[in-house]
Amino acid sequence: MKYICQCCGEEKEDWPAIAYNAPYFYYCLSEEELKNAELTQIYAP
Repeated sequence: MKYICQCCGEEKEDWPAIAYNAPYFYYCLSEEELKNAELTQIYAP
């Protein structure tokens, strides 16, 4: 299976890792809470 890696932009031939851009609970925050939320480098794309 070939795909373009979203991190490095290279074409890969293995299976992509299943990953998310943020933890589940980040997506559960209200708009007001998101104003004060910050993703660390671990999750930031």
